[in-house]
Amino acid sequence: MMSNFLLGVCGLSGSFTMDDRQKRCVDYIKEAVGTKKVLMLLSGGVDSTVCAALMSKALRPDQIVAIHIDNGFMRKGESDQVRIHRYLFVGTNCFSYL
Repeated sequence: MMSNFLLGVCGLSGSFTMDDRQKRCVDYIKEAVGTKKVLMLLSGGVDSTVCAALMSKALRPDQIVAIHIDNGFMRKGESDQVRIHRYLFVGTNCFSYL
């Protein structure tokens, strides 16, 4: 029933893969940013972490300026985890404000 709906009714091809989605996102970021810089805020959540990972695949490290602001509502140790992930995904061009 789902296959009929997705392929028959909606007209989808069924060829979607996560690798394809990642490549399309990286290509979009490269095209949108070009040689400019990007300022991004890292909250520590899934969305901003995935965004940082995709940008690190699409752009040079010197094009990304990542900032994490601990607003006082972070869980215990969460800002430390954000700093670790920020370094892994974005590199050294990052700042934290506590």
